[in-house]
Amino acid sequence: MGSINQFTGLLYNIPTESVFGFLINAIVAILLSGVLARLYLIYGKTYSDRHLLARTFVILSLTTMLVITVVKSSLALSLGLIGALSIVRFRTPIKEPEDLVYLFYSLAIGIGVGAGRKDFTIIMSIIVFSFIIIRAKYRDKDDSLPNLTLILETGSIPHNERKIQLDRIISSLAPLCTLINISRVEMLDDKLEAALNIELNNISSLNQIIDELTKIDKGINFRILDNASGKLL
Repeated sequence: MGSINQFTGLLYNIPTESVFGFLINAIVAILLSGVLARLYLIYGKTYSDRHLLARTFVILSLTTMLVITVVKSSLALSLGLIGALSIVRFRTPIKEPEDLVYLFYSLAIGIGVGAGRKDFTIIMSIIVFSFIIIRAKYRDKDDSLPNLTLILETGSIPHNERKIQLDRIISSLAPLCTLINISRVEMLDDKLEAALNIELNNISSLNQIIDELTKIDKGINFRILDNASGKLL
């Protein structure tokens, strides 16, 4: 217990206003947000592009740390920050609650480190990271099924039949999946392109999906992406 108190005391007593203290804070923020990003890639269950979002965690934590470090000693700068943030708008909304949680904790890492409380931030991060891992180990067996993105491009079909073709594809896949979520649909010159997020009933359903797609349209092109690894199957 005494060694823990000595370690946290050492972290807390490093002056954050010095260049050395600022660099130590930056290293801590990079390590913690890097671990958070890795856990998000391994254990996240969202349908968004997790690799793209995970890349922002380190930069978000460092940016937040810089802002907190600069404004914490000045009331005028704090008020100016509020005014500056009031004009910030996100053009693409974050729809997945899990994505928001990870983004918020990435912000919390930057705030905690920037405020000079590396001890609390590290301890809480260990607790949060442990909880993420333990929760993943005790999930239902169904959660171990692949979380996939199906990207497909039909052969040449008339414009007025494209929606019918998409409905036919979804209807044929529905019995093989526990969930189908349409993330993107594009009407090209003579083709239909779509991206579907799917969860399979079981592993064997993957081969059945390939067979069904081939039956519907012999000219169809498709790719299946494993969202957990970011790799094509």
